[in-house]
Amino acid sequence: MISLPCIYYLSKNKHFYTYQDSWNGMNGIIIFDYDGTIIDSLDTFMELFLTACQNEKNCPISTPTEFLDLFQGNMFEKMMQRGMTKESILRVVYQVRDGLYAHHSTLSTFPGIKKAIEDLSKKHKLYIITSNDTNVVKDFLHIKKLEFFIDIYGSDKGASKVDKIQHINQQIQHGEVFYVGDTVGDIIEGKQAGVTTIGVTWGWHSDYQLKQSAPNYIVNTPQELVDILSSNKTSPLSKTNQH
Repeated sequence: MISLPCIYYLSKNKHFYTYQDSWNGMNGIIIFDYDGTIIDSLDTFMELFLTACQNEKNCPISTPTEFLDLFQGNMFEKMMQRGMTKESILRVVYQVRDGLYAHHSTLSTFPGIKKAIEDLSKKHKLYIITSNDTNVVKDFLHIKKLEFFIDIYGSDKGASKVDKIQHINQQIQHGEVFYVGDTVGDIIEGKQAGVTTIGVTWGWHSDYQLKQSAPNYIVNTPQELVDILSSNKTSPLSKTNQH
């Protein structure tokens, strides 16, 4: 596990949005990834990332394929495995962060995801865990009026999604914990954290790639996500571990 400077701060009490802490009527916790799951940001994020890498000496990531391969696992660990130093990673991360702030007006959510999140928030506690920056995510959600989340855990609060998922998992009193993501890395870290994983096919990795990581469920639309999480049983066609 890596620990980047100024990273790994987990607040047990500081919430971005204030919801009642009562679990009365709640069906558990749903943790969302952000880029590729909620926001359609691939082209912008990748362009900013590759441009930032060009500014680094000997950066080994220069093509779209190499960029997407970072999300076959934990992005930060993959960058270090490719030979990048912590200092170089942070410079790239900060350039991407600043660029995303500047592009917020041009980015949009995926069709149907806002309604899905609003519907799910009525019976579940919602969180976001992302490799993006916490304040970047907060700013975008505020602009888009997507204020349905208890808290947001970005890369500035820890490089490991496993650690952050487990931190949230410890807070649950009853019900199941789900992690919803669009990349192989999301599914791997969700499984390592011991929660139920749901892969979404509208994001950065293909349906085929997601199936290789064997999530508990795969969904093709936000409404399918609502249907799975709002019912006590799911369609055998959606559950990837049924044969």
